[in-house]
Amino acid sequence: MIGTWAAVTSSGLLAGPLLGGLLVTLGGWRLVFLVNPPIALLSLVMLLGVPNVVPPKIRPLDRPGVVLSIVALGCLTLGLIDGGTNGWIRPVPVVSIVLAALALLALVRVERRAEHPVLPPALLARAQVRLDILAATSATLVFYGMLYMLTLWYQRERGFSALDTGLAFVPMTLPMCVLPMVTGRLIATFGARRLIIFGLTCDVFAGILLIGVGLHSSILWIVVAEVALVLASTTAIPAATADMSVAAPKEYAASAQGALNASRQAGAALGVAVLGPLTSLRTAGVILAALALVAVTVSIAVRRQPQP
Repeated sequence: MIGTWAAVTSSGLLAGPLLGGLLVTLGGWRLVFLVNPPIALLSLVMLLGVPNVVPPKIRPLDRPGVVLSIVALGCLTLGLIDGGTNGWIRPVPVVSIVLAALALLALVRVERRAEHPVLPPALLARAQVRLDILAATSATLVFYGMLYMLTLWYQRERGFSALDTGLAFVPMTLPMCVLPMVTGRLIATFGARRLIIFGLTCDVFAGILLIGVGLHSSILWIVVAEVALVLASTTAIPAATADMSVAAPKEYAASAQGALNASRQAGAALGVAVLGPLTSLRTAGVILAALALVAVTVSIAVRRQPQP
């Protein structure tokens, strides 16, 4: 089920760059905003036949926790983008990152005292849960960060058109429509942990490949790195999702999946913030490999710990 979900949602990554490149080529960047309305309308029509099931008990919303989470992620993203684009020795990135750190510290304190925390400390106390969140965040950060950066690099450094750039991503996006369903069977055979470590190791390999890419390097070199990136995301993310359903206590099942999905979205935002301002694939490769290596090391260390 998780593999099918991941494959269907990933089909947008195949269609998006191609359709976006075609629309930009035909009439400019404003046309890309025509993509969402028909999809939203179709979704609304399909929802008309879906029953609205309301649980008998609904926990109160942890408003302070939600607000502090937004402030922390928003300030961190702003600081990273502004610092990477305009320089770090300036008030905006410094103040933004300091505010993000303060909001994060306040969030930890608030969540420990909240009656119904949006992110229960008892859930994060489990090493397996922390590993799943780390794996999903790292894999998403790397994938979406490189997707954004390569989009700019193909056009600015190699002179590709918007449509050519979309076609250049096919080796990276097409497998995402199929591989997650294979991953579901691999999880059943080898276990989620091994798939998580395999996926993060593929990210390390992709980073090492990109370190060797120069302005005149063969596109095939980058295609191999794209394949490594897609292998990473289509194994680590579904495996972490499946593992979370087992790792989280029953009473925190919904909060656990919500936390995992939130961490994936945060990873996508931070990936663009960290890798988006870069102009050198070699620098991106170093950062990518370092982040993934840390995640692999932590994953192996947690894997060796006895689980409750």
